[in-house]
Amino acid sequence: MQSIIINYHLFSDKVEHSQRIVLISDLHDIFTNKKIVRQLTQDISELKAHHVAIAGDTMQGNKYGSSKKCNQLSYFLDSLSEAQPVVLSLGNHDLVGLTEEGRNNFRNLGNHHNTYPLDNQTLILDDFRISGFSTGRKAYDSANHSCGKANKLFAEEWNQSGIEVEKNSPFFEELVGHAPHPLASDYVGREALGIRNFDLYLTGHLHDGYVPYWYKKKHLDSIQDRGVWEMPIEKDFRGKITVIRPWIYTSTRLCRGMHFIGEGKMELENGTIIQSMITPTEHSVPLVISGGVNKCFSLPSHPEITCINIHPKVKKLDSHL
Repeated sequence: MQSIIINYHLFSDKVEHSQRIVLISDLHDIFTNKKIVRQLTQDISELKAHHVAIAGDTMQGNKYGSSKKCNQLSYFLDSLSEAQPVVLSLGNHDLVGLTEEGRNNFRNLGNHHNTYPLDNQTLILDDFRISGFSTGRKAYDSANHSCGKANKLFAEEWNQSGIEVEKNSPFFEELVGHAPHPLASDYVGREALGIRNFDLYLTGHLHDGYVPYWYKKKHLDSIQDRGVWEMPIEKDFRGKITVIRPWIYTSTRLCRGMHFIGEGKMELENGTIIQSMITPTEHSVPLVISGGVNKCFSLPSHPEITCINIHPKVKKLDSHL
């Protein structure tokens, strides 16, 4: 199975040479499928990235307590990190059933060469300062019922995480998280201290828009490229789907791909920013949402590798020169 490779291009005065970041997410415990693992590792190594970011949902949280599962994950990370550094963050599935022992096992993945699990931690790699944010389970659970409550919890957890980002940092500031939707919230932008000081957000979580196939087929026109917060369904006590509430979730207009968070305007053409307007007092942050690598339950997902190519910004010469 060959991976789908998508490229985006950004420009920054914080890098001296063109660099490539590879983003993957939502692996959902593919490590027993050796064919997919080999193909994914080969495809990524050929991209010659500065580093690979895995934006959460690597495997179910209770599996971090299993030595067998951790060994399978370690083998994959060892293969991937031969060619470039690998950073990981936690997603909502990583947190399900995650014990303190399991969390320690996640952090101990950093004992492997070139592998950096970031659980509310920050790492410097050359021109890049990379932070990994672990959103708590309550924020994810609340998003199924109240976007406002989820945003409030997200902001509180961010402020307690200890991650700090300077507004005019000399480093290219990169945030690897999992859930993209709170980052688009004006409330989070105000209340989560310094969260708009990043230069790039890397996330996953939404798969192929996070809309069940049967609903997508019937309502394609109304949800095309809009995306949702969480799976837009409710279930009764037997687990049967009873209500679908897209009017709550589609307002964020987030789906896979690149978005621009904050004030300002951006025009994209084939994944490249061709025009960007930001006033000196405003800061707009590119948000890249991976389509994911592996399906979760019945959620659609194409095996996607996303490349963010960052080039030095060409400075305009003064008119008198």
